[in-house]
Amino acid sequence: KGAALCDSLGGLAGTPEDPRILMRAADDAGARGAHDSAARYLRRALEEIRRMLAALSPEGSPEGSPEEEPLELVVQKVLERWRLPASWSFEGDVEAVHGPVLEAASSVIREGVANAAKHSASNEVAVRVQSTPQGVEVQVEDQGRGFQASSGELRDGHLGLEMMRRRVAEVRGTLDIESSPGGGTRVVARLPVEERGDEP
Repeated sequence: KGAALCDSLGGLAGTPEDPRILMRAADDAGARGAHDSAARYLRRALEEIRRMLAALSPEGSPEGSPEEEPLELVVQKVLERWRLPASWSFEGDVEAVHGPVLEAASSVIREGVANAAKHSASNEVAVRVQSTPQGVEVQVEDQGRGFQASSGELRDGHLGLEMMRRRVAEVRGTLDIESSPGGGTRVVARLPVEERGDEP
């Protein structure tokens, strides 16, 4: 249709209409490119949202079920799901971790392993959990491709990292993400277990 229109106006090449027609054609091409780019972005975003929802809901538990999964079982399930070779260790009384702290720790493990499986191209991931009377520390580390970590910046393809930050913040914890291109990624969550609400 565009070619036929240009042919029919070939004799008017020197008129003021020509630049407007060419600009309109360029705008149409740009709009199509923007549409394709937006569609790809939305597909990636939907995949990330589905993955984050899976991380929030323990596998095998009915929706709204109050049953808590111990962290050892959380690690086993997420590694089986992503079929990623891994090493893991637990120190301290991990079985004593419950409530919101358990939920936050579970979320960090699920999302950290999922990010390693989907983005790092690493052959192995290491999961370490240490529980003390003062808090729980969760580490998820891979030796994959890494990325340029930027504090406070939400990067395309790493929406799960922002979700982890929010879950950790809910229990007044801290989340450190260390990564660099070619240097792998290390996620460390420190979650206090002291009761909240005691501050004046």
